[in-house]
Amino acid sequence: MDIPYKLSRRTLLIGGAGAVVLAAAGPLTSQASEPDVFTLASWTPLLGRQLAAGTAVVRLETVEDLRRAPRPGEHVDPAERFRLGFSLVTGAFPLETITISHPKSGAVNLFITHSEGKATAVIDRRGASLLPPTAAAPSSKGPNS
Repeated sequence: MDIPYKLSRRTLLIGGAGAVVLAAAGPLTSQASEPDVFTLASWTPLLGRQLAAGTAVVRLETVEDLRRAPRPGEHVDPAERFRLGFSLVTGAFPLETITISHPKSGAVNLFITHSEGKATAVIDRRGASLLPPTAAAPSSKGPNS
């Protein structure tokens, strides 16, 4: 069997180095171009703003940090934990999940509880780094992202 081209050690090393660079840079570019909506910092600037929520319009009333200082003997857990409080401006809340149109990230799906024109969503990222990455549709982010 004749091979019409020859591979040299230099060609293999350059190709391998290029593959390593592409593999390392790929996740960095995708993370940089897509803000993480499940951080406290991504919601705090929206406090008091009206947001589209499907056919409804809601106002982000509260953004409450739920992290607490560690007790003696506990390790510090830097995972994001926070609560979002929404009030209904127009329309109606759906039963369990709400799709908020986040200005920087697009559609974000949140589990909610609601009563009398108020809704609450809790984001708890503890253990999120232990979960395997999931493939999400580009236009929708689920609560387990």
